[in-house]
Amino acid sequence: MTDKKRTIKYQRRKSLIAGYLFLLPSVTVFLFFAIWPLVYTVYLSLMKSNILTQTSRFVGLKNFKNLFQDPVFIRSLTITVIYALTTVFASLILGFLFAVLLNQKIRGIRVLRSLFFAPLMTSMVAISVVWMWIYHPDYGVMNHLLGVFGIRPLQWLSSSKTSLLSLIIMGIWKDCSMCTVLYLGALQNISTDILEAAEMDQTSGVRTLWKIKFPLVAPTTFLILIMQVIQEFQMVTQVNVMTHGGPAGSTQTLVPLMYEKAFTYLDYGNSSAMAVILFLVVLALTIMQNRLSDKKVFYQ
Repeated sequence: MTDKKRTIKYQRRKSLIAGYLFLLPSVTVFLFFAIWPLVYTVYLSLMKSNILTQTSRFVGLKNFKNLFQDPVFIRSLTITVIYALTTVFASLILGFLFAVLLNQKIRGIRVLRSLFFAPLMTSMVAISVVWMWIYHPDYGVMNHLLGVFGIRPLQWLSSSKTSLLSLIIMGIWKDCSMCTVLYLGALQNISTDILEAAEMDQTSGVRTLWKIKFPLVAPTTFLILIMQVIQEFQMVTQVNVMTHGGPAGSTQTLVPLMYEKAFTYLDYGNSSAMAVILFLVVLALTIMQNRLSDKKVFYQ
């Protein structure tokens, strides 16, 4: 081997070692704060721990079996699914319609567009407090609006019949802003040549909206759908602030129940099993999003 080849090989090895050294801090942080908690959670989900005696024993999949036989878990899972699907699909539809309206060239449209950024820049705690005032049974805005139409006031947050509906309405309002912003960006990226061709063909506005604009923003729809479902399955702040899971467990979603099992009842096995189930759901949705993100748009 010539001296030149040795020098090149040495330089490559030196660069490779330097690259690994630069990656080492990031990899260490990722392993410590992401991989290790996940591995330990899976381990706890397979164990039955006794806090009093500080002992644990392996029980396999028994914790998962117990969860699907637990009516409280089934109820929380059902509430979470109902909340997520209702909120996501309603915000998708409203977000698209608002984006179409905001994609017009009229005076003051920039001000209207900026208003949709407000929920995105506000903390969920602050939003929850404001909506608690809106739902107040005595001087809340919602009951005032009902009174205008001759409907008697409702106990929005203190009745098991309306508490989940209250969270869903607030969730739609919150998520609709993000959907509108993303859809607006997608609509503004549609080529004007396509829209001008539709006008030349004398295509009606509704037909243009359904046959041209909506298929063109399909990748954005898939992105929003997966992102929102993942987010809503992990919903916790508004429950803790507004309802605390009540009344009578009518708004108890998975994450608050998981927290309660772990830190109130010290049942780390079942709470870890819940975390694993939630992780698998989010992982499946993430894989689905990655596959659908490359999906081509077809026109009818």
